Amino acid sequence: MTLDLPRYWLNAEAGLTLNDHMDAPPLGIAFIGPLNDPERSLRISKLENHFTQALMAKSLQRVIDNRETAPAAPVTANPAPEPAQAAPQTTPPADSSAKKVINRILNGIVRDKPR
Repeated sequence: MTLDLPRYWLNAEAGLTLNDHMDAPPLGIAFIGPLNDPERSLRISKLENHFTQALMAKSLQRVIDNRETAPAAPVTANPAPEPAQAAPQTTPPADSSAKKVINRILNGIVRDKPR
């Protein structure tokens, strides 16, 4: 922290940690400028990245766990051959449901983020 009284100037930074998330990076706060009206800014990009990665890891783990616990298809001794069919040539939709979910999550995290 720098407090320059002759120049009437402040340059101060602080970091706030979250008690419930001690492994998360601190929320940064900065006050820079004239003492009577310093510019205030929040530095949250590291915190956003931390929670985004944690959310993605948790979501991925749920998908993996669901696949591991899903019942396997029954196996028959001599399955009847299926008639050959041409696979339809389709392209995946541009905005799949998984992509929509991820976009909604990220938009909720970064919406109205102060800088």
